Amino acid sequence: MGCGGLMPAKTAWQRGMHVLHRHKVRLFKRAMFWLFRRTIRITGMTRLYRDDGSECAYSPTQIMALSEAEFAFPRRWPDAVRFIGPALYTQSVDAPSPPFTEGRKHAWHPS
Repeated sequence: MGCGGLMPAKTAWQRGMHVLHRHKVRLFKRAMFWLFRRTIRITGMTRLYRDDGSECAYSPTQIMALSEAEFAFPRRWPDAVRFIGPALYTQSVDAPSPPFTEGRKHAWHPS
């Protein structure tokens, strides 16, 4: 039973299912943390959740979300979350053309 495709809850049944799914996700995270605890502890993490309920894997001071708040479902976000909008790369117009040799195949890689 997965959690995919959840929409904002409108009925008591949907809210109850969301609670169930949140518990399933937390149980899964706890199981993975326990199974890989030796490897994870090498990083300095000794527990999965902080006292305030936030995850130790994320910064307590700054989490950059590559989205806009308007695109996410209404919810409570941790204080550390900052929506910075989508990040797009546009190559400058005056960039030099990569060198090509006649008769050879090329794969261009920016250096």
